[in-house]
Amino acid sequence: MKIKSIEITNVKGIGSHNFQLDLIPNKPNILVAPNGFGKSSFGVAFDSLRGNKIELDAKNYHNDDKANRPVISMLIEDDLGQRTLIANDTQNTINDEFDVFVINSQLFAKATKLNISGNIIVKSSLEISPTVLIPTIPPKVEFNYKAADLKSSFGANGKILPNLSNILNCAPLLCDIGDLVDFRKFSQVKISRILDTIKAEINSRNEKATEIKNWIESDKKAEFSTIP
Repeated sequence: MKIKSIEITNVKGIGSHNFQLDLIPNKPNILVAPNGFGKSSFGVAFDSLRGNKIELDAKNYHNDDKANRPVISMLIEDDLGQRTLIANDTQNTINDEFDVFVINSQLFAKATKLNISGNIIVKSSLEISPTVLIPTIPPKVEFNYKAADLKSSFGANGKILPNLSNILNCAPLLCDIGDLVDFRKFSQVKISRILDTIKAEINSRNEKATEIKNWIESDKKAEFSTIP
């Protein structure tokens, strides 16, 4: 996948500019430009990307005007052809294709005016914003999974449920599940109704656990796959 161009609108010093880049994948790509060309604004734009939109600090709006809404547009090219990814106040399709991480220097220039015997002298310096550590440790949260309790609450055929204790001790797996599964959907009425219906069908069967699992695999797997 190549990045053919990046267009940035209303971010810091960039009002609107289309960067023709043709970046090559899987190799370092170095952008070199003189002072004032927009390197810092370029970095600020991508540093402001969040999962579903751009969140720009008030100081980084173009011309300090919040009416100038920020936009990043990327033209990419892959096996499917060319397509455009957009990030603005309401969406971020760049996040669907790219992981963005900006390493930003914490140094900033500061000027202080001094009045010495009626003469104004400006003192300049480079400073670093203070780092504030969280003063308290977050409370420990227990993951109260018990296979026996889950089987009991499932119903008459709770015997089909495996014991996942060993699997759930794998922290990287839990992180992946947390990233990939939207648990809020389980409380939606439509999805809850589908799951409850399938659960009732399973509990109505009077067979060995192996036979019920085979029936689920052959008759219910497709139905499960329709649930987002």
